[in-house]
Parts: sequence; C-alpha cells; structure tokens
Amino acid sequence: MIQIEVHTSSEGLITAFSAEGHAVIEGRGDSAVCAAVSSLSRTAAAVLRNLPFTLVQGEAPEPGKIYFSVEYEAGYSPERAFGICETVLTGLQDISNDNPDMVRLTVQSGIR
Repeated sequence: MIQIEVHTSSEGLITAFSAEGHAVIEGRGDSAVCAAVSSLSRTAAAVLRNLPFTLVQGEAPEPGKIYFSVEYEAGYSPERAFGICETVLTGLQDISNDNPDMVRLTVQSGIR
C-alpha cells in the first residue's frame, strides 16, 4: 500500500508532500500503479524546484519513500504553481480512486 499525504495552502498549492510504500502485485513485484505514483511524485518535486521563486527541500532516501516541502517566495507565479499542483493532485487522486487497495491519498487543505 502506498500512503500519500499532501498539505496544501488555502490557494491549493502544495506545501508539504510525503509518499511511502509500494503497490505490489503478488508474484509480479512492483506494479504500474507504483511506477505512476513514483513518477508523479518525483516530477512534482522537480518541476516545482525549477519554478522561479520557489524553494523545494526534501529527499527520496530509499525506494518507496519521498518527502518534500515547498516555500513560495515573493515573485513566484501563482498561476504556474497552481497549474503544476492541480495537475499532480488530480493525477494522484485518479490513481487512488482507481486503485483504492493500493493507494491511499490524504490531502489536508488550508495549511500555510
């Protein structure tokens, strides 16, 4: 089971992200679901890190774990940041909805 916890600001921007676990299909190992969550998680951190005036700190200390936090500084592009966050959260929500036995997504909104 992959446990994903995301904290968002009142504007819907990701401020903290953690994902732990694996989505394993018995006898076959990690699944496409696991790869999709990993890819979206790593892409979110990388794209937000490349957005001007954002500070992303975190790590992926081992397979099946990723943690990062995001600070938005004066001058950042709210539209771009929101688009990135909305895309990632929509993708993760769809994966969770389609695979509730493999992925649990918790989003806590309105946290600064």
